[in-house]
Amino acid sequence: MKRTLLILIVAVLFAAAAAAQTVVTASGIGTTKRDAEMAAQRAAVEQGIGTMIDSESLTQNFMLVEDKILSKARGYVKNYKLLSEKQEVDGTWTVTIEATVSQGDLKNDLNALGILREKMGNPRILVLYDPTVSDSLDNPRNPVVAEAYDGIIEYLTEKEFPVVSKRIADQFTLRKFASSEEIYKESVGFGLNNQAEYILVFNVKSQPQNKTNTFHRARVMISAKIINTSSAQIYAADTFKATGIDKDSVEFALKKAGRKGGTAIGKFISEKLIKRWESESVSGRAVTLELLNVADFSMLMEFKAKLKDADGVKNLMQRNSTRNSVEYELTFVGDMGNLKEAVYKIFESMSVKIAPPVSGGDRITVDFSKNPNEVPEEEETVMEPGNDDGTADAEEEMTE
Repeated sequence: MKRTLLILIVAVLFAAAAAAQTVVTASGIGTTKRDAEMAAQRAAVEQGIGTMIDSESLTQNFMLVEDKILSKARGYVKNYKLLSEKQEVDGTWTVTIEATVSQGDLKNDLNALGILREKMGNPRILVLYDPTVSDSLDNPRNPVVAEAYDGIIEYLTEKEFPVVSKRIADQFTLRKFASSEEIYKESVGFGLNNQAEYILVFNVKSQPQNKTNTFHRARVMISAKIINTSSAQIYAADTFKATGIDKDSVEFALKKAGRKGGTAIGKFISEKLIKRWESESVSGRAVTLELLNVADFSMLMEFKAKLKDADGVKNLMQRNSTRNSVEYELTFVGDMGNLKEAVYKIFESMSVKIAPPVSGGDRITVDFSKNPNEVPEEEETVMEPGNDDGTADAEEEMTE
């Protein structure tokens, strides 16, 4: 039985390691054979990067990527096999290799450079507490809840995620709600109004434990969901258990557990968002385009046809319409600023004057009642000071 379990563990670890690597074929040219091999390794790493960010992002950030990543390409190539080599008549060498590239290392370094986050428009996160869950601490100002909140914020800001200030979050959190469903519904609109692309809603349940001969022990269970405010879609959800130990009191032990649980939630959420951004940066993100106060619906046939042909636009569909508005859903690969510009230029080509489109998260709005000469003001983001998708049901035990 033990032997079978050991084999299973080894197989799982091997599969995880393999999933973090990719095998590519690449060629390089150099004045020496060694230089050509190094150029081929660099080309292999470029291919690995290309699976995580699109060519536009790579072009825009090429100097940064070249300096921080491509200059040390050999560090990402775990091993390689020489497939062919040839010395040209001018003395230069051309080689082709099959290389194993560490995608995990590449992903971590790309995240550290903030390229994916910038590509997604540096989206902001609003962190809210839900006291309506059964058996949860019902006061957002409870010291344990405050520690959990600080743990979440500390992790997110350390990873340079923009976070909306607690002052704004408290405007929502201190209101009275009857249920989690009401909180989720109301929080989406609140987040949009406060320029938050994502909302992290969490709750805390305390589970004090018996005192040992020396220490007080306490445990908390923290659950959280991350919601896209543009679509009201829950991107990910999870539950974690954390244990705190303190020699003086159970209250201190609970606060320590709250901070560790909050840190775990922050880590989980950031990893889920980055994983989703990796996919959306290459395959495209779901974008909602809403046209408000439309006076002439006949022009939309031409607009829709031209929008389908715009760079980066895929899978354009009409979702909703009313007497004076229409909503489209599309998949878009590229910078949201480029899409807003494309929408503006399409209407301009149709001799339709509009105010510059306004975006928030994955939503772009064109309001035909706005003055076409009106330039929207840039929204100011209030930053919090540092101190699958879908849902998943998992618990992690963390002890001090």
